[in-house]
Amino acid sequence: MLTYGPVALVPFARRHVGLLYGWLNDIGLRAAMGEVVPLTEIQVEQYFDRASRDQGHAAFIIFDVQARLEVGFITLKDIGPVHRRGELSIAIARPDKRRQGFARHAVEGIVHHGFRNLGLKRVWLTVRVDNAGAIALYEKCGFAHEGRLTAHFFHDGQWIDAFVMAKVQA
Repeated sequence: MLTYGPVALVPFARRHVGLLYGWLNDIGLRAAMGEVVPLTEIQVEQYFDRASRDQGHAAFIIFDVQARLEVGFITLKDIGPVHRRGELSIAIARPDKRRQGFARHAVEGIVHHGFRNLGLKRVWLTVRVDNAGAIALYEKCGFAHEGRLTAHFFHDGQWIDAFVMAKVQA
């Protein structure tokens, strides 16, 4: 377990599969993540197995230490020893816990973990251009805009561009 301010990052465990199933099938959360198709129980189990056992993944539940409550999840995926980079993904799954600083602490914590403990040089992500809150969060955490992916996400009958953002260890 890694603790950063009011959050603890708890490695994925079997007891989290039910939470992940509910969160990964929340329509609003899926849309924000650029996903549209609901996941079956088998797909969530496969995601859990891959994320919790693959050396190329660092997957954590975001835990509100004070309330003693799971609030979301954060991962670094496609971690490799040669290029030393990982792709960040985060979701504060409980709507009542959004905009309270949990995401900022979780992002700062996993980036610190990636640079210090996993030996990464670069942490990067894609974010929908219409997700102003997430973009502001990443900027506050030191991520820089690197480019724009045209028509990267399809949602609600529209193509939506995405920004590529990254933080590189100095």
